[in-house]
Amino acid sequence: MKKIKVSGTIMEVNPGSDVWIGIDIHKVTMAVTVVGRHTVLDKFAGPVGESHFAALSRRFAGCQIHAVYEAGPTGYKVLNWLVALGWDAMICVPSLIPHAPGAEVKTDPRDSEKLAKLLRAELLTSIVKRDDQEYAARELLRTREQIQQARTNFMRQIRSKLLMHGIEVPEEYEGGWSKEFVTWLEEGPTGNAHIDICVRLLVGQYKGLTADLDAIGKEIVKCSQSEPYKEPAARLRTLPGVGPLTAMTLLLEAGAHTQFSSGEALANYVGLVPSEHSSGGTRQQGRILRACNGHIRSIWIEAAWQAVRKEPRFTELYERLHPRRGKARAIVAVAHQMILTAYAMLRDKTSWNPTHGLKKVA
Repeated sequence: MKKIKVSGTIMEVNPGSDVWIGIDIHKVTMAVTVVGRHTVLDKFAGPVGESHFAALSRRFAGCQIHAVYEAGPTGYKVLNWLVALGWDAMICVPSLIPHAPGAEVKTDPRDSEKLAKLLRAELLTSIVKRDDQEYAARELLRTREQIQQARTNFMRQIRSKLLMHGIEVPEEYEGGWSKEFVTWLEEGPTGNAHIDICVRLLVGQYKGLTADLDAIGKEIVKCSQSEPYKEPAARLRTLPGVGPLTAMTLLLEAGAHTQFSSGEALANYVGLVPSEHSSGGTRQQGRILRACNGHIRSIWIEAAWQAVRKEPRFTELYERLHPRRGKARAIVAVAHQMILTAYAMLRDKTSWNPTHGLKKVA
């Protein structure tokens, strides 16, 4: 019997018994709660550091230690520390953490205790830890998204500046960002030296980010042609509407089909499944679930628009659904079918075949 002191009270912990540790972690601080089978064994808060976990290992030596923290800014760093100490550790999906109705008090210590107890009850969903190569390759996608968002912000700022100063954009440039439109912006559309130089500086940022997008896009294509992505990416690209970016987004963000039991499970992770309320004899479907991977969802919805233009079977599905469901829900239904098809292609190691049946959508 191992004795530990908690808040001035001596607690006994049997060697080999289980303890569960919830970690509410931020960039520089964290709150930690340790619970046993029936009681809280320890609580503390402090700076993020590997030494704190090593001390817990010594304190609970001989126990089976289970630990969890939410996915966040620390990435896999803390998970690697915990695994190296021999802990059974996991990172949980924040959007799938159960929440008690009416709970309005939220603090780091409370959150860490909640995580520990949910882990003990086996009510948390773990993310799949990726190897270093896959983790690094995924940064290409995440960085591309950051660059794209930054460029969109500059585009919005330029349009806003023109609107603020009453500068009308020529009709032929409305709604687009063609080379001719960018040249018009650089030539000084306002006639005021001060405003024109401001516009040119913003346009310079836009052009620089556009060049960065092109560069990182080429890196993504190069990555899709290398191992271990070459074969599955090539298979996915046979699906209408799917290019290197779409294929690599699925492979790197979702781990393809390897962590999912079915195509529907993958579609749910991507966020292409409607919410549902069924009770008695009634069944109602609502908005698309958002507590999922938005990185994949947006890219595959873009791919679905391309597929509708290229593949008659997807065109027919979209045309049948959009009059009564609306364009947004219809295109999500197409993307849903594409994800199911992609899952089957990766699982069975086959290419797209338009003669294969699609899941019937009412």
